Amino acid sequence: MKRTKKNRLATVVMLSAALPLLFAAGVAEAAPAQASAQKQQTVVSFAVTTSTAVPNTRLVVLLQAVAQASGDAQVLPGLAKQLNRRMNTALQLIEKTPGVVAQTRGMRSAPVYVHGKQTGWRLTGQIEASGDAALMPQLTGRLQAAGLSVESVQARPSAHAMAQARTQQTVAAIDALKHRAATVARALGCSSWSFAQINLDDQTPRPPVGLMRMAVAATDKAALAPGRSTVTVRAAAKLRCVP
Repeated sequence: MKRTKKNRLATVVMLSAALPLLFAAGVAEAAPAQASAQKQQTVVSFAVTTSTAVPNTRLVVLLQAVAQASGDAQVLPGLAKQLNRRMNTALQLIEKTPGVVAQTRGMRSAPVYVHGKQTGWRLTGQIEASGDAALMPQLTGRLQAAGLSVESVQARPSAHAMAQARTQQTVAAIDALKHRAATVARALGCSSWSFAQINLDDQTPRPPVGLMRMAVAATDKAALAPGRSTVTVRAAAKLRCVP
């Protein structure tokens, strides 16, 4: 029996209409299986922290020079010259000390009031000096003798020591994270596990409170003892557990 062109066309149309239905049926069967597999997985969040103490080998000293005089604004040029001489003397002393870096923090002027009445002007300038902790106490004494006052002292590790400590603690935190994950997986009875997410956060150490803000005698090495800073790395993760 011969099939006409019209019959062949009808057969093709019927097959074309059936294909989407077959595909939809396959997807419908696969969806419950995927949903079941996802329901069987358990996600656990946890974190570990590692830290180490790094010796503070550098001191950052903020110094201030002041020039003050009675009178109106006409005294300002003379005050500026006086302050500049004091600042330049301090910078020359710093330059003579090997390994110490200086940075000026600018100058500012402010009127002086007595009983609500302006009586004069005050100019202040700041210099930040940073260097080896063994050299800074003696240098600070010379700067104080030159008329500068100590506004604050900060103790810090060297940049190299900080970078090395962060690297070491990052590796330690990841190792601790893996060990903790294996412990959690065993406790949950996981047949297999994997990390779904890992976040790392290193915390910049703060200088010791006793050094952050104080006026000290420059030759008092005990008062300028640098101590140590703590470098901390926190690793947080999400663990995917398959029973």
